[in-house]
Amino acid sequence: MIRKGVITLSVTVVLCVSHLASDSYGRNNILTTGLGASLDIDERNYETVVDNPATEVDESLVDLAEDDYQRIFITPMIQLQSTTARDNILIRFAPDLTYDLIDYDTDWNANARIAADRFVNRQWQIGASNLFLRSDYYDSSAVTAAEDGADPPLVDTGLTSDIGRTRYSRNDLNLFSEYLYREASLARVDLNYSILRYDDLRLGLEDNDRYEIILYNEHRFDARWNTDMDLRFIRGEFDTAVPEAGEAIIGAVVPGPGIPPTFADLSNDLKEYRFLLTVENTSNLQNPLSLSYYYIGTKYDEDLRNDSDIHQMRFSWRRDYNPRTYTVLGVGPSYEKTENRDGVWAGNGIAEFHTLRQRSSYHFVLEKMYDVENFDGTNQQGTVDFWDASFNMSYDISMNLSMTGRLSYRYEDREDPVAGVAAAIASDDPLSAIENGGIEELEEYHRDYYIAGIGFSYTFWQFYTANIEYTYTRQDSDRLVRDAYTDNRLLLTLSWEKDLFRW
Repeated sequence: MIRKGVITLSVTVVLCVSHLASDSYGRNNILTTGLGASLDIDERNYETVVDNPATEVDESLVDLAEDDYQRIFITPMIQLQSTTARDNILIRFAPDLTYDLIDYDTDWNANARIAADRFVNRQWQIGASNLFLRSDYYDSSAVTAAEDGADPPLVDTGLTSDIGRTRYSRNDLNLFSEYLYREASLARVDLNYSILRYDDLRLGLEDNDRYEIILYNEHRFDARWNTDMDLRFIRGEFDTAVPEAGEAIIGAVVPGPGIPPTFADLSNDLKEYRFLLTVENTSNLQNPLSLSYYYIGTKYDEDLRNDSDIHQMRFSWRRDYNPRTYTVLGVGPSYEKTENRDGVWAGNGIAEFHTLRQRSSYHFVLEKMYDVENFDGTNQQGTVDFWDASFNMSYDISMNLSMTGRLSYRYEDREDPVAGVAAAIASDDPLSAIENGGIEELEEYHRDYYIAGIGFSYTFWQFYTANIEYTYTRQDSDRLVRDAYTDNRLLLTLSWEKDLFRW
């Protein structure tokens, strides 16, 4: 359950900024309302689990029943936007009333946003926003991006598809101050607080509180040289579901009586540090060159967990063929060091192509790098070495009919910084194993993740839109419990939206 105090603080802060934006002259106000109806059909099948002879339980007996989902959504929407030359205020509320076609019961979702920003003077802008989301669809980052209309964040805050259609509540509060101190040079400070709560905290899921401070700077030295600096401090506090003694958990067994509970429920609380510095040369405006350095550090509160550091450099070349088409090529070294393990040298790189045409757009990107994933809504934390290839396109078939498509493949090698403790616990003499260095062994596992999707959108009678979307997802994994599956989702939506009043 989302804390009432957080919501109260969020609304209070945003309303304070809104009060600063209370100029009555030159204000444009738009009241928009809408109504939508959706049919959401989602079928997930888990692969059969093979027994691990190293454990005392038979993992093949773990219940991996099909996770079928069929619901109807009714979504009223109301939005008020008020703007002047100096400020902007947005209030949006779009709840869902849902009906389950399998269990024949009702529930509700929510998507409420309030945001305000204001230029105190020509150089200084301040703002605040709060997004409250209650949903059972994991791609919350897509909702946030759609609301903000901003570029993808440096840190992916979306939930993993591993959670399936699990209902959760999430509240994201953002405060920012941005100052333009010279032409093409600015300094910005962001304070973010995000909380995630599941309705039912089951094995493998984690509630979390995420605190973030961001210091960002763009500085142009002259017509040829400029730098971008992004420094982030992130604090994560987690609440993990603890299974009963003897229950299977990722190939190990939770200890029974006689084993200290500390080992059964290790804290996942952590501090995460991110620093990105990019130096760019634009001597040739159509062929800018850049050199970047990216550091990611993870420090756990729990001494039995393994801290990690990642250093990555990349030299990139961008080629602008025209204002609508560009390519990017980049390559560089990476160094990853996990506590109690030897450091690993590897490479990183990117190849990107983007073009925007009169009736279509195409975007392809292939990227290789290291990252850490600590806030995906599960207890799977640690370093990820990945290849990511994706292709996105859109095409206007006619004035009223458009199509979108997506293909994506992700190759991951992961490390679990606590699995060594779990393995030690599962041994014949867990206390001795831990004392003799059992915690130095990390579980390493591999995943392949595939996504294919297609959608059509048709507008008619000026205010109406019909959408159909199909998404296929498949995950293959070395892990033993509920980590390999296929997922098919069909979403049908009919919506109406209209500006009721302008004044």
